[in-house]
Amino acid sequence: ADTARAERDRLIESVRWRIERHNDELALGIEPTEPLEPLLHYAQALRDVPQQAGFPETVEWPELPSVE
Repeated sequence: ADTARAERDRLIESVRWRIERHNDELALGIEPTEPLEPLLHYAQALRDVPQQAGFPETVEWPELPSVE
């Protein structure tokens, strides 16, 4: 379980910069590079991983949203 949670935390951190970039772009009045909602759904799906039925032996990792 600790290994799966560590991977989950790593994946959340790997998209944190994209969420921050979006917020920074809005604050600067710049057109956002990508929509925020898919990133937020992805981060939430990662937070929900421990509630999966097979956790921690079987984990279905959510798909990372691509930059459009």
